[in-house]
Amino acid sequence: MDSKTVSLLGAIIVSVVALVTFTGALIVAFLLKDEPLIQLTVGAAIANATTAVGFWLGSSSGSQKKDDVIGAALAAGGRAATPVVTAINPTSGSAFGGTTVTVTGSGFTGATSVRFGASSAIVMTVVSDTQITATSPAGSGTVDVTVVTPAGTSASSPADQFTYN
Repeated sequence: MDSKTVSLLGAIIVSVVALVTFTGALIVAFLLKDEPLIQLTVGAAIANATTAVGFWLGSSSGSQKKDDVIGAALAAGGRAATPVVTAINPTSGSAFGGTTVTVTGSGFTGATSVRFGASSAIVMTVVSDTQITATSPAGSGTVDVTVVTPAGTSASSPADQFTYN
């Protein structure tokens, strides 16, 4: 088959899938009109089918969404943002180490270590993109708690200072 035939068949298949999805959603919505969860699910299915058809067939709204997605990916350069530490809790602990510290901020997905000054945490668990729990190593004085990811290391700030007692 030549490329025009393949493109035409693809467009027909996408159109049929969208039409079946839309029609099925309308029937379900009509039959279960008193069920808000079903209506929400059906509405989401219709919105997704409409977006997919617009995206692949090149409608103005679909093309704009495609351009927005591609533009955002190019602007980011394919790299994740450097992590940022906005708070730690508690802010002090034993000089012998072993204090469990919750680190709050952003960009923590994929973190490889949490550092207390020059020393790595004994144990580190990435809870979410915005939270990590880390167990402090032994140390002294006041140190910056930083998060290391493939995108870089968080900058030091007054919000990340940990004091050893």
